[in-house]
Amino acid sequence: MFGLLLTVVIARTLGAEGQGIYSLVILLPTLLTTFLNLGIGTSAVYYSNVKTLSIDSIVKTNILFTLGLSCLALIGGFILIHGFSDIFFGGVPEQLLILILLATPVMLLNLVLQTIFQGKQDFKSFNIILLGGQFATLIITYIGLVFLSLGIKAAIVSYIAGQVFSLLFILYLLRKKHSVRFREGKFDKHYLRKALDFGLKSHLSNILAFLNYRSDILLLSYFLNPLAVGFYTVAVNIVERLWIISNSISTVLFPKIASLETEGKKNELTAFIARQSFFITIMMSLVIVWLADPLVIFLFGEEYRNSIQVLLWLLPGIISGSVSKIIANDFAGRGKPELNLYVSIVTVTINVLLNILFIPKYGLLATAFSSSATYTLNLMIKIILFKRMTGYAYGEFIFFQKSDFHFYRSVFQKAIRMANRS
Repeated sequence: MFGLLLTVVIARTLGAEGQGIYSLVILLPTLLTTFLNLGIGTSAVYYSNVKTLSIDSIVKTNILFTLGLSCLALIGGFILIHGFSDIFFGGVPEQLLILILLATPVMLLNLVLQTIFQGKQDFKSFNIILLGGQFATLIITYIGLVFLSLGIKAAIVSYIAGQVFSLLFILYLLRKKHSVRFREGKFDKHYLRKALDFGLKSHLSNILAFLNYRSDILLLSYFLNPLAVGFYTVAVNIVERLWIISNSISTVLFPKIASLETEGKKNELTAFIARQSFFITIMMSLVIVWLADPLVIFLFGEEYRNSIQVLLWLLPGIISGSVSKIIANDFAGRGKPELNLYVSIVTVTINVLLNILFIPKYGLLATAFSSSATYTLNLMIKIILFKRMTGYAYGEFIFFQKSDFHFYRSVFQKAIRMANRS
């Protein structure tokens, strides 16, 4: 919710073109962070629960190694800015791109440290960190844009400040809730080798997932302009709210699947969660379809009417993606992240090709169609792989089973009993 409110503030104060420029600017450190984290964050989810490893040493090793990665990220950032900004960041002031590089080391540290809470299954702290960072960014941005009218540079500085706030909060919670003592830890080369070996298996898959998720923005900027990016990112920011449930479930599912002992329990849990995520996302999507016109105009203004059709074309992909995320985390939890990699290679290639072929002719709608088509293809391939791996029928991922009706009936009855008691 805070993320959507932030988009509303920026979109209304800076306009569609300003929103597009802002989206392109913050895409740069996100791109660098995704490419250069080397899967250390993913490894932290697994190794933070290994009793033979010191949590103090894991944290210290992750921090020191990430600081080294940050140097590479900053160098890579300057190369991108001075060599390719005209291609993928056309219309974006170079000074803003240089400014946002300050966020890159902080974002890398946030990525590799907050996953420790996920590994410890401390999801309360994990969610508080995410919400706290978004809330801090929202408040600082609102003050800078609405009260002080400082323009887009204030929005960029606010984004950096929000990342710094998240890092400080993470360090505080690591010390407070998990008794992490940085000075008592040591730089553990043995752990680092194992972490890189584990993390790199899923790293390329994560890069490809990111490209499938964000290459459309870069291609829109290349073929069109920041104004088109502004319309597109507003639509994306609305429909992505529908992923809140599947993202939350996926965060819990990875360590849960890894901890279950029998294949039967793993299969049953993933299929059940996939069905519920699919059903809930469809219901929420129908509400969005019904409210699309008044919702976009009310939140963002008449200037963003072009975002409405884009939003509607994105919804099929959002529905497919809600289930695809569940299966992806199941694969990772079973120690088979390479399956996600193989699927991503296919879908990213198709997504990029579709965008290159159709954006010049059809503009914004081509990007939305390409995204939905490739997310749906991604889901279809993963369901086939899951069936071959487990023997589960295709329909058991999508269609309600008898046990689901019993589940919802028991939940409904329990809610009624609680209401009667109160």
